[in-house]
Amino acid sequence: MWATPLVHEGVVYIGSFDHHLYAVDASSGSLKWIFETDGAVIASPTLYNGTLYIGACDRKLYAINASSGQAEASFTPLTAGNWFWGKAVADNGSVIAASLDGRVYAVDAQSGAPLWQTDSGASIKGDPALVDGLVVVGNEDGKVYGLDAGSGNIRWVTPLGETQTQVLASIGVGDGVVYVHAVNQRIYALETGNGNLMWSISTGE
Repeated sequence: MWATPLVHEGVVYIGSFDHHLYAVDASSGSLKWIFETDGAVIASPTLYNGTLYIGACDRKLYAINASSGQAEASFTPLTAGNWFWGKAVADNGSVIAASLDGRVYAVDAQSGAPLWQTDSGASIKGDPALVDGLVVVGNEDGKVYGLDAGSGNIRWVTPLGETQTQVLASIGVGDGVVYVHAVNQRIYALETGNGNLMWSISTGE
């Protein structure tokens, strides 16, 4: 298991390399249900209006009823060009997830109908962040994108540099600042509104 568990109202939800998402009672450890996918589950699930949304290494984004563990009948799973590693985010009736194919996808939360997709040009592995109507992702080209959550339009893009700036980790946000950790062992702070670099520091070797 690589995934970070989601804990909600006494239930632990966690994915596994054995192609399953598990729901476990947090107090007793008893198994509540198992949902099977066609690929390893590395991402953490996102809970939105009673439904779990999760992408897997079969290139699909699923919607699962959190109580029953059954696939939501009204939702057609999205198929991307490559695996999903990062956690999805939900905003205003849509679910947004990034893929190793470099694209960020938005679908309708109830039906799974595609709403938009935006190509970042390189693989996205970390969790995106959602802040003030903006979806922020970092990719293996060392670029950070701020996308409009409603349309997918690129509001800003910030290249971190040319040497060892690939972004594999998840994006953090807080107090109007985007925090990015690159493989060069530096943390970058960017302004949420425009992506301008505020500062960067080394975290050591």
